[in-house]
Amino acid sequence: MSTAAKPSGMSCIYILMNTTEQSLQNHGVTNLAVPYDPLLLTVYLLLIGLGTVAVYSATIVHAFSADDLLLFLRRNGINLLFAITVFLFMSSIRVDVWRRYSSWLLLAGFVLLIAVLVPSIGSEINGSRRWISIAGKYFQPSELAEFALLIFIADFLTRNRNRIENFVSSILPIGMVYLVFSTLLILEPDLGSVVVCGATIFAMLYLNGANLKHLAAIMATGVIALAVLIAMEPYRMERMTAFLNPFEDSFDSGFQLVQSLIAFGRGEIFGVGIGNSVQKLFYLPYAESDFLLAIIAEEWGFVGILCVISLFGVLIWRIFYISWLAGQAGDYFAMCLAQGIGLVIAISALVNMGVCMGSLPTKGLTLPFMSDGGTSLIVYSAAIGCVFSIQRHLQYDAERIR
Repeated sequence: MSTAAKPSGMSCIYILMNTTEQSLQNHGVTNLAVPYDPLLLTVYLLLIGLGTVAVYSATIVHAFSADDLLLFLRRNGINLLFAITVFLFMSSIRVDVWRRYSSWLLLAGFVLLIAVLVPSIGSEINGSRRWISIAGKYFQPSELAEFALLIFIADFLTRNRNRIENFVSSILPIGMVYLVFSTLLILEPDLGSVVVCGATIFAMLYLNGANLKHLAAIMATGVIALAVLIAMEPYRMERMTAFLNPFEDSFDSGFQLVQSLIAFGRGEIFGVGIGNSVQKLFYLPYAESDFLLAIIAEEWGFVGILCVISLFGVLIWRIFYISWLAGQAGDYFAMCLAQGIGLVIAISALVNMGVCMGSLPTKGLTLPFMSDGGTSLIVYSAAIGCVFSIQRHLQYDAERIR
């Protein structure tokens, strides 16, 4: 085959997209013929592509120890295939479908969160029961439950948009649902997801016109509850003290943060080069997941970190722009759902980056689209697929009206 005849990586992605969408159309899923938003699509593909490179580099030592250099790359490739397939499926279905089943999706999320607490079903890793194993593969139900919660909150805000300032009829029911959701997460325990979801719901209420006095009361209650939850568990208090001064106990409670900061320091402006990280050599725990940004900083330097932050900035800006378009078109559910997706990605990314840089206490949250973790990648890809569905249907409806 000549060089000109070889398909590029990008063209292969587009071939997969077109093939999958044609299959969906043949089964009557949609008759949409509107292209994907090129900027949002490019940023999404760049994030998952750069994440694949970073994870492969961060795990190469573990793969070498297992005598299979392609072990993690192969696993990540399978996750990517599932993620892109889910992304295509979600982008081809109107989000109104998910709105009709929002209550059932939330109930399914609660069932999964309860199931993971059952010893015979849930799997315990490092003292936390957050995973369910199926055929030797682990998935994290809380990721799916968070997405279901977002859909439910978006639907609830849409149905009650004219009563959003009424505490009893709008904010109180949301608070009760969140209380059940957060209680189940605390039992795992997974305080990080509780904080991210709480911050996302709070921001959605603010953006949709909730009473500022009510929001102030909610914030005060949340801060007090968070302080109590931290004080109740010694390991959480230890993380707080380690975050304030990690070098005071750099070989115990502050070890992970100190190693992350060393990685950032070694990277300087342009990094030590892809594959040349020292911290991934069993110095930095969870280098491929929670602290992947530290390895990126070490190997790609300040320039690499700036590129990653810029990509997230463009991604979130584009999501909120599509949310604004949905609001202008009068599709309030699509607007709220896009808001929620943009917020949860932004908050998760900020928390992960803050933890890696020592600006926030250590929490087990992955960097969206980039960190190793199949469930996270697939769920975030499904969420981005929903945003594409909103964009494409808005464009399709506008062209049909013309």
